[in-house]
Amino acid sequence: MWQRGKAGEELSLAEWQRATDMCHELGVKYIELFGGDALLRKDVVVPLVAHIKKYPIQVDLVTNCNLMDQATAVGIVQAGLDDLWLSIDGVGENHDRVRGEGGSFSNVLACIEAVKKARGEKKKPLLHCNTTISRFNVDAFEKILSFAEESGLDFMHLEYAGEFLPEMVSQARINGIEPRPYYISQGDSILVDQTQAHMLRTKVRQLKKEARRMKINLMTENIDCLKVENLVAGEFGNKKCYIARFKVAIDPYGNILPCPFFGDYHLGNIKKEQIQQIWKNERHLSFVRNLIKIWPVFCRHCILGVQRNRTFWQLLQDRTRDLLGRPQK
Repeated sequence: MWQRGKAGEELSLAEWQRATDMCHELGVKYIELFGGDALLRKDVVVPLVAHIKKYPIQVDLVTNCNLMDQATAVGIVQAGLDDLWLSIDGVGENHDRVRGEGGSFSNVLACIEAVKKARGEKKKPLLHCNTTISRFNVDAFEKILSFAEESGLDFMHLEYAGEFLPEMVSQARINGIEPRPYYISQGDSILVDQTQAHMLRTKVRQLKKEARRMKINLMTENIDCLKVENLVAGEFGNKKCYIARFKVAIDPYGNILPCPFFGDYHLGNIKKEQIQQIWKNERHLSFVRNLIKIWPVFCRHCILGVQRNRTFWQLLQDRTRDLLGRPQK
């Protein structure tokens, strides 16, 4: 991410707060702060969470744990953060190996302890372990469940590691603009092979049985809905994109994007306009129309579309479950 360089002056705290105000006026009920690592902007994150919580909006923060310290943990707890997502790809050296940085797992441990200490008897923020499965950790990811429960985490989520190839990017131009995904494969694939895919499915079934006897909630929908051939090919059968229609992505410079992976396709900028003027403007509608028209291979390999890209009926099922008060498991 840092190799891309800066594309201008990042939004100030006041500008992010103004963005929140506009989101509230639009009826937004959920905001996720992510990066990179959003804790690179500690000057913004803690007071921004407090500002968001002035409204009936759920706010989540995603972190790799490297920048969490006790003062920051106290800050996000007092600000009212609802959910904290911790990226954990293994236990001990396995996590360090996947992350490519020695000491990363020590940072995970320190982060968990700092937040639990700051949280005290409070229930929030809920602590989520988010594990991305690839060929690098498929042999040992199951060890994370016991670690997560013993560490007092509330949820463990399993996701799959999608990848894009260079040729997919060049074929996915919308109105002449190529996508800029976070990760493009430059050599060996990070996807599992046929044998590993079957092993993954078997391990997930076993973990579900184990989780029934545990306090932690195990969430596996992202894996459950993928067949072996999906896992091996990295093609997920996405047929529509609800993300481009319903999820507002704002980059660090105030540009509104129709898709997080189309970083250069700017619908407008909140420094100059209201979100209400930008969202569903002609440039946005043109993006959606052309996306539907060409439906590139790129979008069929989009891992964001597997679970976060909820259809109307899936959202209705989620809402019904919430209203009935059914447990997560």
